Formats: sequence, C-alpha cells, structure tokens
Amino acid sequence: MALTRGIQGNRSSTAAKPIKMESALPIGLVLLANAEPKQYYFDSPKKALEYFKSESSFFKKEKSTGGNWEKYLNLWEDRFPTTVPVLISMAKIGEGKTKEAVEKDQKSNVLTAITAMKNFTAEFGIQPDVTAVADYPRDINVLKSLDVINQFYKSRSWYDIDTEKGSDAAKFKDEVDSERISMVNSALGTFNTVTKSNEWYDAGVVMAFHRAYTDSKKEFAWFDSISNLSINMDSVKYPVSYHDGLDETDGYADKQIWTFIKDGGIRPWGSDYTCSNNPIWRNGSRVRLVDLAIKAIRKELRDSIDKDLSELTVVKKSLSAFKNGLIGQGVLLGGEIELDLEKTTPVEITAGNFYFIFDFQDTPKARKIVVRMNYTDEYSAVAYKILQEA
Repeated sequence: MALTRGIQGNRSSTAAKPIKMESALPIGLVLLANAEPKQYYFDSPKKALEYFKSESSFFKKEKSTGGNWEKYLNLWEDRFPTTVPVLISMAKIGEGKTKEAVEKDQKSNVLTAITAMKNFTAEFGIQPDVTAVADYPRDINVLKSLDVINQFYKSRSWYDIDTEKGSDAAKFKDEVDSERISMVNSALGTFNTVTKSNEWYDAGVVMAFHRAYTDSKKEFAWFDSISNLSINMDSVKYPVSYHDGLDETDGYADKQIWTFIKDGGIRPWGSDYTCSNNPIWRNGSRVRLVDLAIKAIRKELRDSIDKDLSELTVVKKSLSAFKNGLIGQGVLLGGEIELDLEKTTPVEITAGNFYFIFDFQDTPKARKIVVRMNYTDEYSAVAYKILQEA
C-alpha cells in the first residue's frame, strides 16, 4: 500500500471500557497437615479435597497427627458449597519431646506459613480476597502476622478471639487497629450425631466460608454485609444473649467485636465492623468496596498505560461509566470523577503522570432502627361512632 499518496484509513475508539468488579473471589487459608510446608492453588474446595486425599499419602494420617486440613475443607464443601479459587499455605504440625516443645514448634510453623502467603501471586498469579488461619485464636502474634498479609494483598480477615469474657475480648481488641481485621468472640460448632456432641471450628475460617458463599449468590453480593445473615452452623461456643429487654451484644459492639446471636438460626451480629480506630474505615463493606474497585480499575485500565493523550478521555469515560453502574446497582448514593488539578501540574504532565479523583458516597446500611410507641386519645371519635351505630 502507498504511504505517501492516496486515501489512508485506520481505526480508533474513544468509547468507555467496561470495568467489572469480581464476585467469586479467592480465599487464602493457613491449615495444618503432616507434611512439609508448601503453597497450593485449587479451583475449588472440592478439588483441594480430591487432591489431598488421593495424591499425597502423608496427608492421610491427618486425623491421628493433629492436622486440620480435612476438617475445614469438608466443612466448606458440606455447609458452604461454592466454587471459588482456594489458596492454601500448609503448615507442618509441631514436633518435639514435650507438649510445650510441640506447641512452640507448631506455632513457629504457622507463622512461617502465614508469611509464605506472600508467595501466592508469584507462584499462581492470584491473590486472596479473604484470608484465615485455622485454630490459632487470641494470639496477637498470629493476628499481626495475618494483618501484614492483608495489608500486602488488600484482603480481609475475621479473627476468632474465642472468649466468653467481654473484658478479655475488649483488652485484646485494644491491641489492634486495622481496617482489614474483624474480630469475632466465639467458635462455632456442628453437631456430631454419632458422638452426640459439638465439634468446634475456628470462627475466622467459618466466616471466610460464609463470605465466599454469600458472594456466589449474585453479582453485587460483595457489597452485602454478612452481619445479621443466617449462617449454616449448629451451635455457638460462647453465646451472647439477645432478646426483647436483654441485649448483651452492645458491650462487644462498642469495641467493634462481632458476636453470634440465635434468632431464626445463628446469625453473625457485628454491624460489619472492622478493628480500625478510624470511623470511616471501621465499616468493612466500605473498605471492601474501595479495595475491589481499585483492583478492577487497575485490571481493566492497564492497557491505557503508555498510550497517547486521547486514551485519557477513554479512562475518564470508563471511570464515569463504572461510577454510574455502581449508583444504578444501589452500591453508591452518588459520585464524581475529576482530574486532580492540584497534582496534575505541568511538570507531572511532562512526566506523563495524570491524577484522577473518584469522589463517592456508598449506600449506608441500617445499624439502628428505633420505633417509639406513643399513646394518643385523638381517635376517641371512632369509639363514639361505633357505639352510635350499634
């Protein structure tokens, strides 16, 4: 084709690019097994169970050696069936000549496995949305190590503090300030019909399963709170009274600690609190909204990097369309996309750096509903009418 004469044609697009937030998001777990530490990725909990039961003979000793991988993966598959990616950092069970030595060795292995969760993206190209560590409640070292992972991935955890004393729960909460951790007060159980007893599960792991199960129900379920949403478990280790005239949950709520109440089943009761001391970011739904929005924006607009100026109009149109979609779905009350003129200076433009501001207000969730019953005699005429017509 001639390049210096005649009619030339090419194509371009200034249409907005679709930005979509994902719902079926990966869960990252630290579990125990009679095996060397290693990270794994599976398409679903079912695939994880199939692999561990058939491919690795040393895992088959789990029940007699203190591992917990089978216990939790079975619970996930049985009580919260869903197909989401599973990332597992397996910790080796402790070894030693005394109980204390075994516990010390095992905790060290668990802390190492938590740190190794940073390898998920390098090994599998996938990062977790919710993380959990099984069977290490009320351990500040475990909790802070998990929070480091959450800050790294912009993920979230529920953490089981497993205590029936509100004072102990409050004291533990005072050591933590994180928008990526939510505390729950009690383990949850399933009833074993053979032994006629409850089998207890770490509530942090159960809540991760509950979150994944809820997310799988509809496209925008990731913005729904799982507080006050019935959870498929049979019992609460440390129940908190909640009924007309008596509410023992307030003391926990004042410290931003979730509890479990029995009301038409077992319900997490926590107003979606995180442990953040910042009142804006103690709202877990808002934190997750921002995290998932940023991830979606990065993913869908990545191709706009190193393009000419016309691509910036596409970026702004795409962000505006994304914002309008969230408003249309009831996630946001409103919002605005603007170029940040304070940061986008001539020097920054020369360097190719452009800054946008995404102002938003998310749709609030009711935390308190008050109904006042007020007696009045202004309807007495109705009684007169009834008697007159009798």
